[in-house]
Amino acid sequence: MLHNHVVLHVFIPSMPFMASETPSTENSLDPTSAMTFTNVPFIPCEKLTGSANYTTWAAIVKLWFHGQGHADHLTAKVTDIPNKDLALWRQIDTSLCNVLWYSIALNLQISYQAFDTGYEVWSKAKKVDSNDVHCLYSVITTMLSTKLENMHM
Repeated sequence: MLHNHVVLHVFIPSMPFMASETPSTENSLDPTSAMTFTNVPFIPCEKLTGSANYTTWAAIVKLWFHGQGHADHLTAKVTDIPNKDLALWRQIDTSLCNVLWYSIALNLQISYQAFDTGYEVWSKAKKVDSNDVHCLYSVITTMLSTKLENMHM
């Protein structure tokens, strides 16, 4: 049996697990605290499938980002970052955005690939999947399909 293996090196400073070096305890943009990963870290949760599991997914993702010391990547826009920190911040954010994409179901990932920062992906998920109108639409659609099924009996 043949196995295809891809090794993806992800650069995320100050990440406390799966690292090839001893992690830094400081939460800074210090390039000397950077580590290289041979495996993509993952967020231990069920993948986002839409509004049905958005609340649970969002809580776990937020907790994971806080635990890694990078919660600001969910809330800070690129324009909020000082120029002196921007290059390293973008590098970290790109790696975290990859991790975030992998926490989304495959059928939804295509609609998130246009967004290239953690903030943009997080904001889109919040806007689309926490929307009460979307939930209302799902309920109405289910009710109408049930009504149509009953009419055909």
